Amino acid sequence: MDISEFIKFRKIIKGNKILRTNGHNHTTTSDGRMGIVLLLLLNLLYGFNKIAVTDHNVAAWNERKFWHKFISKIFRILDIEIISGIEFSCFFELNNKKREFHIVGIGIDPDNKEIKEAERNIKAGREEIIKKMLEKIRNLGFSIISFEKLKRKSGGNITLPDIANNVRTKNGKKIDSQKFINEHLEAGKDCYLPNDTFLLSTKEVIRIIKLSGGTAIWAHPKYTLRDLFGENFENIALQLKNYGIDGIETFRGGQNMEDTSRIKVFCKNNELAITGGPDTHKAKDLSIYAETIVNVFEKNKDFLIN
Repeated sequence: MDISEFIKFRKIIKGNKILRTNGHNHTTTSDGRMGIVLLLLLNLLYGFNKIAVTDHNVAAWNERKFWHKFISKIFRILDIEIISGIEFSCFFELNNKKREFHIVGIGIDPDNKEIKEAERNIKAGREEIIKKMLEKIRNLGFSIISFEKLKRKSGGNITLPDIANNVRTKNGKKIDSQKFINEHLEAGKDCYLPNDTFLLSTKEVIRIIKLSGGTAIWAHPKYTLRDLFGENFENIALQLKNYGIDGIETFRGGQNMEDTSRIKVFCKNNELAITGGPDTHKAKDLSIYAETIVNVFEKNKDFLIN
């Protein structure tokens, strides 16, 4: 992204309540590449004035913690609000099969009893799955450190990149971690194990988020449904609305205008919140999101306003 597009993005979102809120970000507490301070500073640079920290299955941002409270006070001076959130992995019954969905909770109470219980149960279930995945990796002839060492090395929250980065050949040579994820760890591959044995249902996750005082948002619907988006989006969205969903992540980096428009129209017709966010894991995600918004604006500037 060049400097002219960057400046254009800042001008576009200025005064736009929806676009100035970044409702989807990850830190190193889950699978993000940036610590909280760097993430917030980059969001500030891009012009966002509301930033939700939504790590996977853990409410990482908690202003009751001294350090977070201190950071929050500094950002408030700059008129920036940091919002506590979470992105729950959960399952949805689609065509008689369980499919993994992601529901973002924004403005939750991170110390809510049911939020904490869900975090613990998901973490315990995921750890059991990871132990079995490590065994499968070894059975393929690769070597990898023990689960305990991997857990310590990753800071307690093991992600697929954490696993892949520690895989070695029999001779101890490092492998291409992204290639290993694509070939062995993604859904349907030989070392993959489904999460639906321990994940909560979308209905239950929405209930917990709202009970904690949060707003429940269906994250990246096109990315989640992929080829099933075309014929299933509206029916699924209506079902989630019946479960109590508050909104749908409408603006997303790299998403085409046709799909964005379809989501936006559905939200407006069904009185659901329209949200946006780059699903930030690394700095490039913010750049891709900004480029997408600029492209939409140049095609139809009214689309971002109406």
